[in-house]
Amino acid sequence: MPVQIRPSSAGKWVNCPGSAKMEEGLPDGDTSCADEGTVAHWIAAKILKGETLPEIGTQWEVENKEVVPVLVDSGLPTVTFTQEMLDYVRKYTDRISVAQVGESHTEEHVKIFDNLEGTPDNFYFHDEVLFVSDLKYGYQQIDAKDNYQLLLYAYGIIQKYKESYWIDGVVLAIYQPRLDRIDSYTYTREEFDVKITELQMAASTTQSVNALELLHPGEHCAKYYCKARATCPALNKFVLSDLPDMEDVDDDIGSKLSKIPIIRSWCDAVEQEAYRLAVREGKPVSGYKVVQSRSGNRKWRSDQEAEQIMRSMRLRREQMYNYKIISPTEAEKMFKQGTLGTRRWDRLREAITRSESKLLLVPESDKREAVDVITALDLLDDLIGE
Repeated sequence: MPVQIRPSSAGKWVNCPGSAKMEEGLPDGDTSCADEGTVAHWIAAKILKGETLPEIGTQWEVENKEVVPVLVDSGLPTVTFTQEMLDYVRKYTDRISVAQVGESHTEEHVKIFDNLEGTPDNFYFHDEVLFVSDLKYGYQQIDAKDNYQLLLYAYGIIQKYKESYWIDGVVLAIYQPRLDRIDSYTYTREEFDVKITELQMAASTTQSVNALELLHPGEHCAKYYCKARATCPALNKFVLSDLPDMEDVDDDIGSKLSKIPIIRSWCDAVEQEAYRLAVREGKPVSGYKVVQSRSGNRKWRSDQEAEQIMRSMRLRREQMYNYKIISPTEAEKMFKQGTLGTRRWDRLREAITRSESKLLLVPESDKREAVDVITALDLLDDLIGE
């Protein structure tokens, strides 16, 4: 049987073709964040298609990538449809509705390569250009340029509609409402075709029977989730070999520094896998044992029940409740919703302060512009001197 690969994990199997084979049969890790994103996408599709939305507060779970109502306790993580989720999703759907000028296609399945298919969030055609949009509900910043998932979706769309549309260019757009961020990138048809050829070759390579020879550990191991991270022999060798000698750590410290995120992610994966084996499956882990932790912090079985009991005791409100002023972010949200007028918001803005920014050491791939350290330190000294 061919190895199963998905567009959403293309960043992983393009960099490490053997990872697809290594992950076969391995259990998923914590899917709570992914499930939340799946439900947010499901809500977005309903809005764009004009379908009726579920009630706020209803709970859902994700089973085989499908959103289903919680009817019985299945043991799967649950996701609650909140007003906050609806607000974020509407920010995305409103922008989509304003941006598109052609017929909208939402959650339409496409075939990409022989062993690869997927479902783009939204796309449309205009003036021989294909526009592909993707909702990212998480907090990690994701860029449109060289986004393999969207490039693959675009190719599948072009193949499906090649008899109806001629495409000279492709625009990819990432919408991240929780970061209040939109990022887009435009490819000429020639640039796009080059990228697709590379992706086609990478997808084909994942089907090789010699998966262990196609494991290529590197920075991508920390960037992309991989179910085989804890057991991957290539990553294990990469992490444990050539560890820095602390006596001469200054020697080529940049290359040593670049290894730290990979080592951290490997350590986390080993801990999670050991916990799964010992606690979830009851298998022994050499040198370790399972014990009972301390009980958690006390809490009311029901806030409403405790409130009613306290009221029956005739406790004063200041004895029953703790009050906390809202944050600047929450106040700004009230302004954007129209609860606060411009004059009131301007008065509140005068009371807002924030800590000074700090100098950070980041990889050269980071998109932020480098600063002159000497100038920055002099400026910081001047601010402190004031």
